[in-house]
Amino acid sequence: MALARALAARPGIIFYDEPLSNLDSKLRYQMGQQVRALHNQFETTSVYVTHDQEEAITLSDRIIVMSEGAIVQDGTPSELYGRPNSAYVADFMGFQNILPGTIRAVRDGIADVEVDGTSLVVAGVATGEAAPGERADVAFRAAHARIMPAGDLAPGAGRFRADVERSTYLGSAVNLLVRADRLPLRVRVETSEMAADAVPRPGDEYGFAINPARDLGPRIAHFVLPIRGKGSSDWAYSWVPVLGPAVGGVLAGLVGKWFVG
Repeated sequence: MALARALAARPGIIFYDEPLSNLDSKLRYQMGQQVRALHNQFETTSVYVTHDQEEAITLSDRIIVMSEGAIVQDGTPSELYGRPNSAYVADFMGFQNILPGTIRAVRDGIADVEVDGTSLVVAGVATGEAAPGERADVAFRAAHARIMPAGDLAPGAGRFRADVERSTYLGSAVNLLVRADRLPLRVRVETSEMAADAVPRPGDEYGFAINPARDLGPRIAHFVLPIRGKGSSDWAYSWVPVLGPAVGGVLAGLVGKWFVG
């Protein structure tokens, strides 16, 4: 009813403050599609605040990630999903593994990062200027690690053996918590890639390979990001998905009024 009253006035901008947060997942999705359909029908700009990554990606043309009243990254859903500009954005965009370390070598935009407290070296696509000796975070999604029998693992950066600590069967995939050289990592394996009786179980040892995007195709991507600042684990996340058309200075003033300071 509140939305109907707002639309009746034909506003230039509609502001949504987590309108679907109290709904179950199925109803939230259905109502989200209704919001998007109304947005398209009335051709207005919508500022939609949400803490739900999937909701932000599916509803928006543009996403603004904010922290403590400041814009951290602004871009299309695909840009933020595929090229987060910091460990802060990567964390909330679903990069389950963000590992601090030191850059050991850089070649053609690929940086080898030695992960703190381990002998593990991971090669990542650098998001900015990178030089040996600098601190950096290397980030990759759980689905970006290929699994193989431990005996088939060839040596190289981003290749390691790990013991399975926890295995969660999801039907179409298996979520794994593995430990490599005392380092806990999260890995997701599609069940279509394994035999029905070969689901990894706790105590099993496997080989894993994590390689830069250009080696394994666009589905595989991870990045060397600027090192996180002190207290980054306490950052509060706030999404402001923006559903176009854009309103330029009006939108900027609106965001500034509500979120800055």
